[in-house]
Amino acid sequence: MSRPVAPPGLVSVDTIRRMAAQIDAREKLDADVEQLLLEASNEFLSDAASHSLRLAKHRGGDALSVDDVVLAVERKWRFKVPGFNQDLTQVIAKTGVKKATTKTHQVSPPSLCPHFA
Repeated sequence: MSRPVAPPGLVSVDTIRRMAAQIDAREKLDADVEQLLLEASNEFLSDAASHSLRLAKHRGGDALSVDDVVLAVERKWRFKVPGFNQDLTQVIAKTGVKKATTKTHQVSPPSLCPHFA
């Protein structure tokens, strides 16, 4: 089987192998598993960057900020970014989004906006 190749600038097979070795240096990943992890990680990074850029544009920013990435990851995938354990409401406050006062706006964004799901 051929060795998986990453698009330039994203995660490489060597990076995946080093990460796997940090978990258990004795284990070797199957080529199909490497390919799956490579595709999933590159898709995640591309999707996270795209979503973060849309958030930056929505807030009127001319540059991508850490808060945009944190907010995108917390909203879309519902997990905290290690080292950036800010409360989501603090990030929303920094981006200028007004707090909701009606019941309709208290529903989670994914149910109201399909592109956040």
